[in-house]
Amino acid sequence: MKRLAPALLAGIVIGTFGCGGKSVGVGSIPEWYLSPDTDPAYIVGAGSGESRDLNLAMSEATMEARKKIAQEMEVKVQNLFKKFADETGSSDDAVLLKQISDVSKSVTNTTLRGSKVVKQEVAEISSEAGTKYRAYVLAEISSSALNSTAMQRIKTEEEMYTRFRASQAFQELESATQ
Repeated sequence: MKRLAPALLAGIVIGTFGCGGKSVGVGSIPEWYLSPDTDPAYIVGAGSGESRDLNLAMSEATMEARKKIAQEMEVKVQNLFKKFADETGSSDDAVLLKQISDVSKSVTNTTLRGSKVVKQEVAEISSEAGTKYRAYVLAEISSSALNSTAMQRIKTEEEMYTRFRASQAFQELESATQ
């Protein structure tokens, strides 16, 4: 019995934490998720999602990855920092009341054309409450696709400006002839 206890303990430890192989569970985060490749020809974004529904976990992870790509391209950050301090009482019995609020919001508004999922992995997490899925997704968009989108945006803005200027010129001509 004394020889069985260490072997049983070793089996529990190996079963719980894995033995270097690909384990399934909370601790099995893919390396490509933690350290995505940094190829200058691409902008990449890694995302994860968790749900009892596999499709929902995958969708959440994909949207998170694409959100990170969009944030790399364009992000507007708003920040509000408020600090309030109030001291009451006499000098020996003074009570300092302090409240600090720090709120940040980032807004991204861009269209991704040509982004694609290049890697994905799903871990099944079992617990007393049931089975959940943790999905990991790596998405990318090529710099050439970004350049194409940027050129299209510039052309559209130039066309809109040209139409605006033509409209103004027509209005000026019309008012001059009246």
